[in-house]
Amino acid sequence: GAVIIGEGDIKLTGGSLQASGPALLARTAGGAQARFDIAGTQLSSDSGTLLEADRSAHELGDGIITLTHRDGAQAKGDILDLGEKNEGFTTVTIDAARLDGAIRGVDYLTLAGGATWVATSAEASGTVLIGENGATISVASEVLLDADLAGESDLAKAGAGRLSFAGGGGRYTGTYK
Repeated sequence: GAVIIGEGDIKLTGGSLQASGPALLARTAGGAQARFDIAGTQLSSDSGTLLEADRSAHELGDGIITLTHRDGAQAKGDILDLGEKNEGFTTVTIDAARLDGAIRGVDYLTLAGGATWVATSAEASGTVLIGENGATISVASEVLLDADLAGESDLAKAGAGRLSFAGGGGRYTGTYK
């Protein structure tokens, strides 16, 4: 897979990446930033982990990890933010792309450009923003998203499962269908 230890940027455009472990791995500390920009690329992992984010190497837990998944990119696997996060955070943007998997520990999730998230489970704290041109969240079973919902664009729910929001929705003015 693609690995950032400390600070760095990885950009993947087109093609595919099949990893035996996490497809993307970030270990940050001391305020370092790890950024992944994935465009038009197919990502998958035999371990089932798309992104493993960990900032536990530093007592402050203050690394910043960003994943931008865009422009027709397709990914299968879970996004897992592990370890302590005192000052650090993880942001994920799915823009005109598709993600099949769970999200755990992500502070900011943006779904835009007609993005599709096939959600197997969610443990997010922070904000889910529905950006320009909306998004679809597909669920086969019950998924509880415990985050604040924000944005102005439409959010569609697909699949036979139940999608529930436990966080606030006062900043969401779009249509949920």
